Amino acid sequence: VLSGLLGYMLAGRTLKPIADMVDEQHRFISDASHELRTPLTALKAMLEVHLRDKNLSLSSAKTVLQDSIEEVDTLQSLSDSLLTLTQYQKSGAVAQFEKLDLTALLREAIHRVTPLAKQKNITIKLSGTHGTAHGLRHSVTDLFIILLDNAIKYSKDGGAVGIRTQKSETGITVLVKDEGEGIAKKDLPYI
Repeated sequence: VLSGLLGYMLAGRTLKPIADMVDEQHRFISDASHELRTPLTALKAMLEVHLRDKNLSLSSAKTVLQDSIEEVDTLQSLSDSLLTLTQYQKSGAVAQFEKLDLTALLREAIHRVTPLAKQKNITIKLSGTHGTAHGLRHSVTDLFIILLDNAIKYSKDGGAVGIRTQKSETGITVLVKDEGEGIAKKDLPYI
């Protein structure tokens, strides 16, 4: 009985690092799927909107193709970032932050979600102070795209999404406001 109990405890200790590794892989796969879905959704929406346009001109088609190439470049960059992330995890290296122009990144994010906004006839308004921050350009841009994508997704057709930047004591705050129904009070503690 004692040897069986000791064997059980030893097996538990041996398997815990493996279970932790599997959990970490599941989180990574989930995060990677979400990161890949955002540019794919924007690309698909843009192509669908223009495909339905019966009066699509050659210059508009070229613009769509150029925007599509930009989205494909984003996907390629994201794939490269995921590979880099796995290398950082293996070696324990630290990512190099750079100084970022938040207004420029917000404009880029707005440009990339504009096809989604057009589908729902939603206007996007950017206001506030100009600011900079330190971070990873691709990650911060993706964060803004995800926030805008969610704001558009949960807004009523014909609504508006507002983005405002403002300086605070600790840096700069970016606020995204939509006209959606909001989050239920019972769910707020879990956000």
